[in-house]
Amino acid sequence: IEPHDILLFPQGCGRARAYIIGKQPIVDSLRGPEGLAGYIALCAAVVPDGTFGDARAAGPLAFFPNADVWPDRLYDDRVVLLGDAAGANDPSGGHGLSLTFRDVREVRDRLLSDTDWDAAMRDFAIRRMAYYSVLREYMRWLALLTTHVGPEADERRARVERARRVDPSRGGFSLLLAYGPDGLNVDDSARRHFF
Repeated sequence: IEPHDILLFPQGCGRARAYIIGKQPIVDSLRGPEGLAGYIALCAAVVPDGTFGDARAAGPLAFFPNADVWPDRLYDDRVVLLGDAAGANDPSGGHGLSLTFRDVREVRDRLLSDTDWDAAMRDFAIRRMAYYSVLREYMRWLALLTTHVGPEADERRARVERARRVDPSRGGFSLLLAYGPDGLNVDDSARRHFF
């Protein structure tokens, strides 16, 4: 089984954190006591020879469904939620810390510009839902490309690859990590363009 992506994060002193972003059959094949050897083999298959020659676990092997979660309310009774507490999308997108910093900036700006803090936090909640919904929908689109299996999923990936040749920006979403979600639309037209 081929993984979709391997992410390596060097930690110094010959250590690294390794992540596989893949489809459910990969996860299923790595469960149980023999899973670690399979995990190391999958990682070793896509990096230069010898990179994982002496690899051994320094922690547990775990799998996360990359679900996104969000509360019903972001502000109530003088309490405002920020960062992951205000909603966290698929962590493989790497939006968590940026989203937290954005939330803090938005709350600061609202509090400095409005003496009615209740109104300021209600405004923050509306703004937060708007930029978070773009990130959430984008990660749903990516999940269709990275985690689904079968002929329909294969055709979808091939179609997106052909579309990237025509528009490498994928309707602006290729630049999301650099510029953030502002100005991006996740309506049906944008979805069709992306796919």
